[in-house]
Amino acid sequence: EYTRLSSTQNKEYVDGSQMPQNLKHAFVAIEDKDFYEHNGVSLKRTAFAILNEAKRIVTGSYIGGDSGLKQGASTINQQLIKNLTRDDENSNMAGYMRKIREIYRAYKMDVTYDKDTILEAYLNTISFTSNTAGVQAEAKKLFNKTVDQLTLEECASLAAITRNPSRYNPVKNPEVH
Repeated sequence: EYTRLSSTQNKEYVDGSQMPQNLKHAFVAIEDKDFYEHNGVSLKRTAFAILNEAKRIVTGSYIGGDSGLKQGASTINQQLIKNLTRDDENSNMAGYMRKIREIYRAYKMDVTYDKDTILEAYLNTISFTSNTAGVQAEAKKLFNKTVDQLTLEECASLAAITRNPSRYNPVKNPEVH
């Protein structure tokens, strides 16, 4: 499926066996620390996100105030589903229905594929800076090297970009790294 994604993105597929373990560990640590323990969905993070959203509806702010915790509940599985389906509806009931579909698909994915396959697909579809998708294309663009040549620091830098691509872009904001 992920080979058919939008051709307008700068992307290049790389096999998971060519990805350094440090890169995989960095993404799991930043994006979904319980990736290897859950079944595609983090019930704890989902429950927190529901309570936090309910608090925002009732009080007008998230837990922790206006600039408080707006933690996403999405696991790597759920993010991969969103990348593959391009289903990103966020408004009202349609947004809640998208999340329900995403949770169902994430569970199904976890039953169908092993964690290494899911992580490989995720790392090949994740969006980065300037319309780039996947770790190989981003490694070449930012560091002028293939993903298998990345240092520990470069692996961590790529993983950090996903949290806020404009802020953590090492070319535009080297002081942040």
